[in-house]
Amino acid sequence: MKRIFTIIGLFFLLIIINCAKAEKVYKAVFDYDYYPYEFAENDTSKGFLIDILKEISREVGINIEMQSMQWGEALRQFDEGKFDIICMYYSDERAQKYNLSNSIINVTANVFYRKGAKPISTPDDLKNQKVLVEVSPLVQQLFKNIAPDAEIVTVDNPMQAIELMIREGYSYAV
Repeated sequence: MKRIFTIIGLFFLLIIINCAKAEKVYKAVFDYDYYPYEFAENDTSKGFLIDILKEISREVGINIEMQSMQWGEALRQFDEGKFDIICMYYSDERAQKYNLSNSIINVTANVFYRKGAKPISTPDDLKNQKVLVEVSPLVQQLFKNIAPDAEIVTVDNPMQAIELMIREGYSYAV
């Protein structure tokens, strides 16, 4: 009889734990303009990373509330504890500061240049050149490590970089 109560007690304990787990809502924040990985469309977070997180939450049985905003603001609010989950590039510095999962994608960056601008063969070709780079301490630092003599001009998102290349004549963008 004691075993039955123990089994029934464990069963109810599992139900209580599952209910508590289901009631907890984790808050995730994403970049609103980082296609195709993370972006906002009609106030809804979408993209490859959002799809992966939704599938993980479904499999694990947790609720996740998703919100998108400008990357710098997203990272600031995550650091302030307003969000539980954020997707970011790996760096040794970030690995010391955050609990990072294994990488699920590897992303490369390219330098784009306007028609008529000097083509880029090596990072040295960017010496003393203004280069549009999205506001991101990691991307900025990685770029500065590769092309230390280039002048970084920050932009909010890749579309702004393209617009500035067209309207204001900037020659290079990452």
